[in-house]
Amino acid sequence: MTTITHQPSEYACPFCSIVAGQDNEGGWTKQSDIVLRDTLATAFLAADWWAANFGQVLVVPNGHYENVYSIPDEALAAVQILGKRIAVAIRATYGCDGTSFRQHNEPAGNQDVWHYHLHVFPRYVGDDLYMRRGRERRLMTPAERRPYAQKRRDYLAAPGNAPPHPTMAPLYPHGPPAPSPASGRGRAGTVPLGPGHTCERPDPFGCAQGKLRQPDRPRHG
Repeated sequence: MTTITHQPSEYACPFCSIVAGQDNEGGWTKQSDIVLRDTLATAFLAADWWAANFGQVLVVPNGHYENVYSIPDEALAAVQILGKRIAVAIRATYGCDGTSFRQHNEPAGNQDVWHYHLHVFPRYVGDDLYMRRGRERRLMTPAERRPYAQKRRDYLAAPGNAPPHPTMAPLYPHGPPAPSPASGRGRAGTVPLGPGHTCERPDPFGCAQGKLRQPDRPRHG
């Protein structure tokens, strides 16, 4: 099959930066967002969240593959396996009603970062996730994301929740390291969030108290 690519020739990949141990600039993904990784894949909290589905996690291959057409089967399997572990952790700790996987390829498929990635969403009855528009995405601060990431790491490190094979282990069993120098975020193809994209409250969902509370969401009936 002919290689299908849309990334610019000098694309600065934000996901490769994270895998390489670097922080992205501004409020975008930091090392403290990483939840779990193995030799082939890494899982971390997404920096921007949907209004009714806070705390989504992205799983990426550690190698740079733009889309599903180019990713090797071994790396694809590793992403899916790690995604399963994250879904189990989300279901056990978010108090959600279910989970969803999403994965996009090419601009027509709504891909906006040119590195293959799998979205793992917490789902709630009546959340209308697939009917919501981009304006409901918000860039959360690293401080707001940190308790969610720690909650996932704590769950995955607990006895009885061990990873399914020896190459997979919690990344920071004793807490994340100090922030590393910032790197570029690869602006080409990213989604503009518009004004008012940060949350004004430092702890809007009770994370600091160890209780993750889902924001108000639409209910049917």
